[in-house]
Amino acid sequence: LSSLYGDSLKKKGRLEGGGKRREPLVKNVSNMIKELLPRRQQDILGQAARIGDSMGYVVYVAGGFARDLLLRSPSTDLDIVTEGDGVALAAALAESLGGRSHSHEKFKTAVVVLPDGEKLDVATARIEYYPYPAALPVVEHGALRNDLFRRDFSINAMAVRLNGPRPGSLIDYFGGQADLKNQAIRVLHNLSFVEDPTRAFRAVRFESRFGFSMGKQTLSLLGNAVRHQLFNRLSGERMISEIVMILKERRPAVAVGRLLDLGLLKFVHPGIRFDAQVEQVMARLEEMVAWHDLSFPSTPARRWLLFMMALMDTLDREGLESMRLAYQSSRHVVELAARSLEMARKATCAIGPVSSEKSPPLSRAREAFRGAIVEALLFMAARSEAEGMRKLVTRYIFVERETQPLLKGGDLMEMGLKPSRELGRILEKVYKAQLDGQVQGRAQALDLARRLAEKNE
Repeated sequence: LSSLYGDSLKKKGRLEGGGKRREPLVKNVSNMIKELLPRRQQDILGQAARIGDSMGYVVYVAGGFARDLLLRSPSTDLDIVTEGDGVALAAALAESLGGRSHSHEKFKTAVVVLPDGEKLDVATARIEYYPYPAALPVVEHGALRNDLFRRDFSINAMAVRLNGPRPGSLIDYFGGQADLKNQAIRVLHNLSFVEDPTRAFRAVRFESRFGFSMGKQTLSLLGNAVRHQLFNRLSGERMISEIVMILKERRPAVAVGRLLDLGLLKFVHPGIRFDAQVEQVMARLEEMVAWHDLSFPSTPARRWLLFMMALMDTLDREGLESMRLAYQSSRHVVELAARSLEMARKATCAIGPVSSEKSPPLSRAREAFRGAIVEALLFMAARSEAEGMRKLVTRYIFVERETQPLLKGGDLMEMGLKPSRELGRILEKVYKAQLDGQVQGRAQALDLARRLAEKNE
């Protein structure tokens, strides 16, 4: 890798703000764990420590857990690491917790799935080698320090010891605590973006999430990766996975703007545009999502899908088709966004212009919006500059979710109607009348159904 990308990338010495140490900075965080972590996660970590003792392994919880603990916003996602056999530890932990484990021998990792569906990542401490830029790593057994050094940024390269001498000790070889204090995103060595270009997208995601900034040298290394176009080597699946993670964050517009500034957005697709108009659509999307998720907390909208639609909406027909082809391995993401975008455009055309003074009846909206998923409707509302459109969509979604049809097929069959398309058409007409307030109560609905049936005899 070094020979391919020049002398400027060969130096693996100290990077800004931190650097490597043979002996780690150690801080005991036992009290923080007891204070901040839910009892359920404390029990799981305690069980992992006890099993580690019985197997003769030292066990750690690493990565984002340690970072978020220091930020006093502890994550419930547990990334457990041992210098022993991680796969064997996972199997024993799963058995003790009544769950099951799925191992990945190639990467010396396993996932423990608990009875309630919660998942724990368990890994053998390892060294990773990248045979070529953007490749998947070759994995070998290593010490904890090696395992932490293979991680993306210093703030994610810390661990908490769970058993053995000094349990509760936070292990920090690479200046992660200092970088958290300085609100800095810093890679651990000069080949970091060459080995794994997806780290550039993760850096932007963490900048946006925490309000941190990449340091001067990290930005320079990212710029080198952009100039060498290393991101073209990423598979569509890896690229789109990082974009989805960014779009799930609380401030996706900020992150997308940063991708544009750093020259990264063009690698997602060269035709995607991000300008003031798209930013305004995203701002309205935030409002629509906030309304929807507050109204229906048990069925939140898929944020990533909405913001993916906003980006793909900037592509022309040819660009949209080329993106579908480029990301065929991620059809569940790109194809869903493309189809949802088509639904939104179709519904917009079907309903026509909407003014604040005179809104179409809900029966007409039902006809126009037929077949569109809720994200398509939320997007069409945000995409429109008409306040009347947003009022219509929110009213329609709310009434549709909260309104139970007054009549069902069985009611009409009791009137002597047989199952048929005509029965379905009568039910639909009665329901539309219900939406528009033209029938009040079951008696009026039955009366309308009888009149419609007689008219069709």
